[in-house]
Order: sequence, then structure tokens, then C-alpha cells
Amino acid sequence: MKIASRIALLGLLSVVSSQLFAAPSGGFLERRRMDRIETAENRWTAPERVTLNIHYRVPVIETLGYLAAFYPNSQKLTMIAAELQPIAKRVEALAGDSYEGRSFPPEVETECDKLRAEMFADVKAIYGQDAVNRIEAYLKTKYASMTGGFLNEIVN
Repeated sequence: MKIASRIALLGLLSVVSSQLFAAPSGGFLERRRMDRIETAENRWTAPERVTLNIHYRVPVIETLGYLAAFYPNSQKLTMIAAELQPIAKRVEALAGDSYEGRSFPPEVETECDKLRAEMFADVKAIYGQDAVNRIEAYLKTKYASMTGGFLNEIVN
């Protein structure tokens, strides 16, 4: 009987020990999964991500800077700055908000697309299509690295 009781005791201990070892890792994995979900849910509450995302979608600052650097006509620059002022104010208002969810809000994305189109229409009216093409090529090159890797969450 001693051998049978020892075997039973060892079997019981092995079951208990396997459950003890499995419980922390299972709990740990569940906690990590919950942390990832919580992070995804709160992705857009970080103000710098919202601001970068809005300015990526409606690059008023880069557009004015590009035009000032490569088209040094003060009269045109004053005109375009006046035209883009309402867009810049709306972009600033959008960037000051806090968004929650797993992706960028579609209604804000739609408004940003509209503002971007309006901005480039203003640039085209004052500087011509060539300036629009150059700015868009510059922006595409500048932000190409943000569409992958760890910066992906900023622009998506």
C-alpha cells in the first residue's frame, strides 16, 4: 500500500503543480490581452497622436512652409496665408479634441479630407497646379515612413 499511496500522492501533486504553473501564465496572458484592448480603446486620447494625425491629414503648416521656402513671393504668400487661416483654425480645433476607439473617427476623417481638398484648391488658385504637385510629392516623401512600423498608429 505504501507504493500505491506514494504514486497517488505524486499524481495528485503533479496535477496541482501543473495547475499552479498554468494559472499565473494564463492570467498573465489574459492581462496582457486586456492591456492591449485597453490601449487600443484609448488610442486616440493621447493629444500628440491626435495632433500629428490631424496635421498629417491636413498639412497646413508644411504647405505654408514649403511655399515660403520655394516660392518666395511675399504678395502670394500673404494671400495664401489669408486663404488658409480658416482651415488652420479648424485644424487646430480638431487637433485639440480627444478621440477614443480603435481607429480614427470616420466623421473627422471625412472633414479632414474636405479641408485638405479645400486647402489644395486654394494653393492651386494662387500658385498653380505645379505647386500643388510639388507639395504633394514632398508630403508623400516626408510621411512615407509613417505608414509602417511603430508610427503606423499615428496615421491610421
